[in-house]
Amino acid sequence: MSRVFLLSSNITIDPYPVYPIGMAVVASALVSAGHRVEQFDYLASGKSEAGLRERLKEFAPDYIGLSLRNIDNADSFSDLGGWYLNVAKNLLGVVRGRGA
Repeated sequence: MSRVFLLSSNITIDPYPVYPIGMAVVASALVSAGHRVEQFDYLASGKSEAGLRERLKEFAPDYIGLSLRNIDNADSFSDLGGWYLNVAKNLLGVVRGRGA
């Protein structure tokens, strides 16, 4: 079966950090189907790109899934700092560059 790496890109800590339950549900289904799964929570790792690169290199996945909690903070008065797509975009860059 396949090696699947699941990456939670959430960095939100307000009002409190949350467990990436959606990613965990997908991981459970993949494991039940016989796949080997590695989960990486970017926030819980201390937002460590180096840690992400290391885990990707060690696990050598066939497939990578990116989990998004939400794309913004739902505050219509916030500036661009309330949007989280740039974090996801940056993490995709890290993932794509893992072989370099």
